[in-house]
This record gives sequence, structure tokens and C-alpha cells, in this order.
Amino acid sequence: MRLLSISLMVALLAFAVPSFAAPAVDEAGAAKLKKEVEDALAFSLKVGESTGEGMKMDGQVQVTPSGSYYQVKIPGIRFDMPEGRLNVGNVVMNASPADDGAYLVSAAIPTRMTFATSNNPEAAVITIGTQKSASVWYPAYNNVTKLDSLYGNIAVAVTGKNGKPGFDVKLDQAKVVRNLVKNADGTWSGPDSDSAGCNSSGAVAGG
Repeated sequence: MRLLSISLMVALLAFAVPSFAAPAVDEAGAAKLKKEVEDALAFSLKVGESTGEGMKMDGQVQVTPSGSYYQVKIPGIRFDMPEGRLNVGNVVMNASPADDGAYLVSAAIPTRMTFATSNNPEAAVITIGTQKSASVWYPAYNNVTKLDSLYGNIAVAVTGKNGKPGFDVKLDQAKVVRNLVKNADGTWSGPDSDSAGCNSSGAVAGG
């Protein structure tokens, strides 16, 4: 899984946060970031545990200092629902701390994910050909204020059942952009958009 280029990370950081000396990257900072990530995930995981549906995670959040940033691993993400289970897998991030409590984050999700039902472990397979994602995250507000993500060559292959053929869905790309600024009253506002595009040959093909 390829993470966003260092040049784009630096550009986004310069645009998004004040120009002060960033906190040192060390073991104490890793422990702090680990708790912040766990706190951000806590509500979704609690819902999943109490209802049996929603987000689940295998193992513990891992945070390791690496030069000027932290390597973060969120292991074994999956989403349980009545129809089956979406197996996402490991989500990995590089997080660079800023002086104002924000982190500049580049993230990568697995390039292959599966949807499992009670009688088919791969009832659907999702693949992602290319990806990049850069964001500015404020743990204190539990808010991603800036986001620039692009996923390309996305395909979903659905297995047929009950004698019916399967089908494929293909997208050239999916893009999500957010650019929020903090207002004088403490609220955040700004553009937030998403889009997806299909190739000219058609999005759906019979299997």
C-alpha cells in the first residue's frame, strides 16, 4: 500500500497549520497518539460490541516513532451487519505532529477487501488500484478539518447466487475533499465534497 508522497504532505502541512516548531517524535508522543486514536475509535467499537453490528477490530492500535512522524496501524478492521461482514483489514497511517495539537496524516487502506456471508466467504470482492489520502486531524475536536483523498481503478466483483450470474461494478475514481476553517465562535465551516466517476465503457458488466 503506497502512502502519499512526502512533498504533498509537506505542502498540506504548510497550508493547514501554523508555522511553529513541531513536538518531538518520541515514545511519550507515541503513547499519547495511541490513546488519541483509541479514543477516536471508542464510540464506534462500543456500538459494535454492544449491538453485535458495526465496527470491530482485531488486536490493539500500534504506534511507532519513525524519524519525524509516527507509524500507526489499526489492525483487522471489519464491519458486521445482518447481511454479512465487510472485512477491511489493516489500516496504516503516517502521522506528523504539529504544535497546535493537530496531526498531518497520510493513510492507506487495503487494496483488497471482501464481503462475507454465512455461506460464501467472498460473496463480493473490492479492489482498489491506486490511492492517496492526506488529512489534518485534531484529536481535541475529533475532527478532520482538511482532507484530500483520491482512489482509482475501483472494482467490485459480486458472486452470483441461486443460479443467477454475478456482476462487476467499476469506477475510474472516487474523490473526497474537505477544507474547513475555524470560525471566531469556535465552530468549523468550509467546503466538503465527494465525487465518483465511471469509465466510458460502462460501470456494470454481467459476470
